[in-house]
Amino acid sequence: MLGYSYQNWDFTVNAQNVTDEVYTAWCRGAGQDCGYAQRRNITGNVRYHF
Repeated sequence: MLGYSYQNWDFTVNAQNVTDEVYTAWCRGAGQDCGYAQRRNITGNVRYHF
């Protein structure tokens, strides 16, 4: 996460898996159910405090 504040304004950017790498994120056990990680996700927010 990256954030910046200026006067009454807040700006933030949050990024996950920026390289969009495909990998196994979890498994319940050897040879059992497994799941992949989330794909690339980038979000931004702008907030004004008054």
